[in-house]
Amino acid sequence: MWGFFLHTTQTKLQRKGRECVIPDVSRSYHFGIIGLNMNGYFHEVYFKKHKFNTVPNVQLKDVEGLKQDAYEVEIHTLLKEAEVLDHSKNPCEDSFVPDSEGKTYIMYIKMDTETDTDTWTELSKQDAYEVEIHTLLKEAEVLDHSKNPCEDSFVPDSEGKTYIMYIKMDTETDTDTWTELSKCLHVWDLDVRGNHRGLWRLFRKRNHVLVVAFPVSPYSVKKPASVTPIHLEPPPKEEAAPVEQM
Repeated sequence: MWGFFLHTTQTKLQRKGRECVIPDVSRSYHFGIIGLNMNGYFHEVYFKKHKFNTVPNVQLKDVEGLKQDAYEVEIHTLLKEAEVLDHSKNPCEDSFVPDSEGKTYIMYIKMDTETDTDTWTELSKQDAYEVEIHTLLKEAEVLDHSKNPCEDSFVPDSEGKTYIMYIKMDTETDTDTWTELSKCLHVWDLDVRGNHRGLWRLFRKRNHVLVVAFPVSPYSVKKPASVTPIHLEPPPKEEAAPVEQM
């Protein structure tokens, strides 16, 4: 029914003000990998990770409240009691919604027209990998930034821990520190690659090490105020020997 509604009632004239009611957590799983509107790659990256309800015999509550008039009353009630979230924070971060229970919050996103869907699309994209990154950032132990990151002792002789370091990177083209760091760590150093939004994940001494570019990476907001980002200067260029005149 949802697929029929989505693909055949795209215009206001066809919809006639109607909306399709769907649950927060789907009760069905999309298993069709190959088809007219589907391929294996899209199914793998989009549908495979979607959560769905596995509890049988779910009892739906207050179905009558989903009718248009009753639902509109409920929405206005929620809008009155809702507390506005801190819009200076990143809505994709776990801390955007406070650690509370049973409260109603509200946020506003930019959408100039019904086809201006950029903000909602990006907001809805938070996937398993982004969740994993924020989990790692929470548990990571900050390394001693007074030490030389190129020395073996910079990463402790531990195993299975997560560490984090911050490097200076004022702009996306300010690559000096990363280039020097990658050289001494013997990873790819010919150009900047392998990062996710200014964050690199490395494994040193069987530990997980996060390298965050400050301040260009959105994850750099996690940097403690007492930590100074590491800055490595490239070696001075040797001057070419003067050419003898014949």
